[in-house]
Amino acid sequence: MYCLLSLPLTAQNTKVKSEEVTVKAMTYNTYSGRKMGIDKIADVINKENPDIVSLQEIERNTKINPWDTPKKLSELTGMKYYYFVHALDIPSGGDYGNLILSKYPICEEKSFKLSALKKGDYIRSFGYVKVSKEGKEFYFATTHLDHKYEDAARLLQINEILSHPSHHIGWRSEFQTRLCHYGSLPKILHRQLPE
Repeated sequence: MYCLLSLPLTAQNTKVKSEEVTVKAMTYNTYSGRKMGIDKIADVINKENPDIVSLQEIERNTKINPWDTPKKLSELTGMKYYYFVHALDIPSGGDYGNLILSKYPICEEKSFKLSALKKGDYIRSFGYVKVSKEGKEFYFATTHLDHKYEDAARLLQINEILSHPSHHIGWRSEFQTRLCHYGSLPKILHRQLPE
């Protein structure tokens, strides 16, 4: 599970000190609510009281979760702004993906599918939102990379994210994963997309 937080790249006047805005972010792999249930997941989020949350493994309108899970979590947490990042349709009905919940208005949203390394792999996706808090805008992103194979699938997907033509975003990411221990990965992760 991964989330990114990035401020838009803008020219700054060095003589004017900009006011800082603190953003409390949280990430949570829900395991489709199978272990705790949606109500308990909402309780954990409410206890932490974040400004914005990235949730992985969200099922919507399925046998396990026969409701609009993003809407239900939004209501249970009081985080009225949300964006569902669709990854795949479930053959028995419903769909699966990631979710971003926010206390603050979402003024832009975008997502795209990530490649699979081998036929039959789960489809993964990457999504981001632009959020406004106290007059400042920032980007927040979510994905849930493949867990299979050594690191080849994840490296492929990370390269896709960093190479995506999100021309107005400079992704400066700190992926929290064991992948960061491998030699080439930090160079890939700290590369900045062109404006």
